[in-house]
Amino acid sequence: MKSCCLALIICIKICISNFAQQPDDAAYQLYLTQIAASEALLQLNKISEARDYLDACDEKYRDIEWHFLNTHLDQSARTITKPNDAYFTAIAMCPDGNTLAACGSDSTIALYAYPAMQLIRELTGHQSSVSTIVFSNDGTILASGGRDHTVIFWDVRTGTELRRNATAFKQG
Repeated sequence: MKSCCLALIICIKICISNFAQQPDDAAYQLYLTQIAASEALLQLNKISEARDYLDACDEKYRDIEWHFLNTHLDQSARTITKPNDAYFTAIAMCPDGNTLAACGSDSTIALYAYPAMQLIRELTGHQSSVSTIVFSNDGTILASGGRDHTVIFWDVRTGTELRRNATAFKQG
């Protein structure tokens, strides 16, 4: 629906520009091309490339279509970060589309409500960085693998550890 609205706005702008000459016709056509390219890249989920085209638009032509795309590309409200210089090593989406799991270099796994990105709970049990996570087909179990050579199965609903492998690598 959003892309249809934007396409309609661009069509109206092009029609208007055909009837009323813009101050610098070539520059305005370049602006419309950059807007169209940005919207197409957004549809392909190429966010950074879409942002580049949008940022390249001449400021004097920026109108409703530019602000619409700019707002849609602003994902800062949906950005999640880890404290203390930790970083995410992998993410997985639950098959139901409502939960996102993100594992980190700090040995934790965070479960977020999607798309709000509100933290549901944090799972702790690994002794080292967690490198991989995957949901079961029904979304009730999360399996995690860490640099500590441990595989843990979690109950997604409660966050409790269900099982872990018995041959975890022990350093020391």
